[in-house]
Amino acid sequence: LAPAVTVNAVAPGIVEGSVPDGSEAIVRVASVPMGRFPTMEEIAAAVFFLLKNDSITGRNLVIDGGSLL
Repeated sequence: LAPAVTVNAVAPGIVEGSVPDGSEAIVRVASVPMGRFPTMEEIAAAVFFLLKNDSITGRNLVIDGGSLL
């Protein structure tokens, strides 16, 4: 679809504040390289970054604090 349309994806992991206290996900945060899960604001910033940049296409941006490393 390029150059008229860019196609990208944002793949968030577990989002801070989206799971109840005491759940297994909260315990897993200790193993996340960043030491925390991303916030909704950080995910929105990634989406806006892709929207503003017409030279990026065909990318999947993983926002997970490094969980998949």
